[in-house]
Amino acid sequence: MRGRVRNFGLEELRNRIEALTKEDRDAFFKEATNTLGNAVMGKARELTPVGDYSDRFPPYNNVVGGTLRDSWKMTPVEKSGNVYLVKVQNPVEYASYVNYGHKQNVGQFIPPYRKRAKKPFIKGQYMLEKAEMQTNPQAKALLLPITQKYLKKVFEDGK
Repeated sequence: MRGRVRNFGLEELRNRIEALTKEDRDAFFKEATNTLGNAVMGKARELTPVGDYSDRFPPYNNVVGGTLRDSWKMTPVEKSGNVYLVKVQNPVEYASYVNYGHKQNVGQFIPPYRKRAKKPFIKGQYMLEKAEMQTNPQAKALLLPITQKYLKKVFEDGK
């Protein structure tokens, strides 16, 4: 069986897509990357534990937690070749210990708690990794409005 394929405006569509300027494409990818980065950062902030210092002895029990949670930052979008990159990071000095876990010396005295360490390893919370995994399934929904906005330029008449 033999069929015919007709070109119903595909050439015009191709010309319109190619007419999108490099700046339009850069703006699209930067906005998309920024949107995904913000989603990951927001989820990481949500998953970050807040310190509970109520069981400490004075003056350490008056400390208010939340420094780690409030310190999540995102770098501006950078382009390297065809790759758009944004980094979600937490600059607090102990962030990696909370995220990945850490060793401690069993029997070492911890002054704020007035207790000795009992476990050789404290498990990590993996906030950033969990945030990334939880954001991945939502990526399509997050990017759809941005994609529609830029595709609207392609399909508008008079461009």
